Order: sequence, then structure tokens, then C-alpha cells
Amino acid sequence: MKKLIVILLMLICNLAISQTGWFLQTTPTTKNLLDIFFINSQTGWACGDSGRIIKTTNGGSIWIQKITPTNYTLRAIRFSDINNGYAVGGDSYYNPFCIDYTVIIKTTNGGETWQYPQNTFDPWDIYYEVAVLNKDTIFASYAGTDNYCMGSSGGTYITFNGGSNWSQFGSGWMKGISFINSSTGWATTYSIGDVMIGFFRV
Repeated sequence: MKKLIVILLMLICNLAISQTGWFLQTTPTTKNLLDIFFINSQTGWACGDSGRIIKTTNGGSIWIQKITPTNYTLRAIRFSDINNGYAVGGDSYYNPFCIDYTVIIKTTNGGETWQYPQNTFDPWDIYYEVAVLNKDTIFASYAGTDNYCMGSSGGTYITFNGGSNWSQFGSGWMKGISFINSSTGWATTYSIGDVMIGFFRV
């Protein structure tokens, strides 16, 4: 009987130890953080409102804020390797017309510094997601933010030379996007017309 109790206690202790939960981390910003990406178990980045990007090199225990060239909301961040990465986003303004401002920024030194590549600013849409296949091949999906912005279109931009030149393809308000190579990928799309009829696709 004693042996059975000891075995049960060992099983319960092992179960309790193996069930790790989520732990709140301290960050150097009070802004909303909208996306996070880790390239390995120790090194990761997060991005969010007002152009905020923070970085960790010790698995999230300590985060350091990095300087970026934008105050626009950064909605997605991805890296192809420890050095090369992109963050995308944008904001909407109504003064008095609805205009969306897009932003794409890149880093080549692990997020220590960020700069604009030759950009694809679209005054009617903002970027929601970025898929980084390697340091040269990047997909960025964009969409409108308001049903009454007549100029909103949506689609995807692609670059094969690290952001120096971009080509537009696809249509519809694209938000989520994922590619496994330069020719095969998926995007979640939606389109809402002036009569509030929605079209949702993958």
C-alpha cells in the first residue's frame, strides 16, 4: 500500500511539473504589441503600435526596445534568418477623407537598426501580414480598413531583391498570408462592398 502511495505521489508531482503555463513578461513599452516572431528558442522580436519593435536574446526574459523610422502601427514581423527581417503595417486617418498609410521596414543586422526599402506606399490600404522566404523574397498582403473608403483594393506585393522593387498581384482585401516557397502559398481574403455584402475566401 505504501509503495502504491509513493508511486501515485511521484506521478502527481511529475504531472504538475510537466504542465508549465504562460508567464507574464516585462517589456520596455506600454504600447499594444500585435505580433511576435522567434527565429530560435532564444531570439525573437515583437512589434506593435507607434512603430514599436522590441527584441529578446534570452527567450523572452529581457526585452530591449529598438529604434524604428516610423510611428505607424506595425502589424506583422518576420525574419528569414538571425539578421534579415521585415515589419509591415500602417494606419488610417480621416481628415476629412479616409486615407490609409502603409509602411514596410527592414533590418539586416538582427533588428538593431531599421530602414525603409524602396517602398510600395498605397494611400488606400495598409499591410497586415508579411511572409519572408529568404532575405530577398518577401510577400506583403494589404487591405483596406473602412467599408466606405471607395479606393480600397487589397492584394499582395512581392519582391525578389530584398525590397528594392515590388510587384503587385492578386486582388481582394488580403490579411493572412503564408508561403512555403516562391510559387506556393495561401492567403485569407475578404471584400466588403458599399451594401455591406462580404466575400470571404482562402
